[in-house]
Amino acid sequence: MIGKLIDQTLEVFTDDKYLAEYVIADDISKQTKTTKCLYRNIKNKDRVNIRRFDTRKVRGIMKTKVRDFEIRSERKEDYEQIALLHIRTFSHDLEADLIANLRAESRYDSDLSLVAEVNGKIVGHILFTPVSIENTYECYQAIILAPLSVDSQYHSMGIGSKLIQKGITVAKAKGFKLMLVSGHPYYDKFGFQCTKQIFRPNPVRGKHIRVLELEEGAGQGVMGVIKYPNAFKPSISEWDK
Repeated sequence: MIGKLIDQTLEVFTDDKYLAEYVIADDISKQTKTTKCLYRNIKNKDRVNIRRFDTRKVRGIMKTKVRDFEIRSERKEDYEQIALLHIRTFSHDLEADLIANLRAESRYDSDLSLVAEVNGKIVGHILFTPVSIENTYECYQAIILAPLSVDSQYHSMGIGSKLIQKGITVAKAKGFKLMLVSGHPYYDKFGFQCTKQIFRPNPVRGKHIRVLELEEGAGQGVMGVIKYPNAFKPSISEWDK
């Protein structure tokens, strides 16, 4: 018995011409989820092997299966897949609408909108947008990371990390000296540091801006409020709620 299918079967085609189908089944006796992996030879359609794996082992297998994903700049034909990815990730269309509206802004740069692609499917997306940091006396230029999405079926495979690292490389090449991101400590491993000198228009308690110097010393003395493009206004309104 393969067991009860939860969600959907994940199909990953690889260079060795095998189709891996991952089926999650409820193991009521142990009160845990077990995973079975059924290998089929695509050419001969013959059953090759059936094994039982725990979730951690399956994650390891999946990392091997998708190691050849491509990171590249978005293209117009990607727009629909990108929008659907963010809607699935956040369970609303706020980020999808933000990206669509940013594309109409004069400073929008498609080189800073990166996708992760596996066999023609967009499984990850990250966007970087130029912003300014302003106070009464000075104005500093920066770039902000938002949003970032990875398809839930492809989590823990390094796709988000590769998108961030590629974005940092592209931003440096374009001459940006400071990169910002809001919120999660996850970003600290890429060199971001929490700052109490740079604020969103409506600071949220416990959610500080994190800053990454793309040029050594670029963040020294920088303080002020982030001025976002107009496309961010609906998002900023949601932050107030």
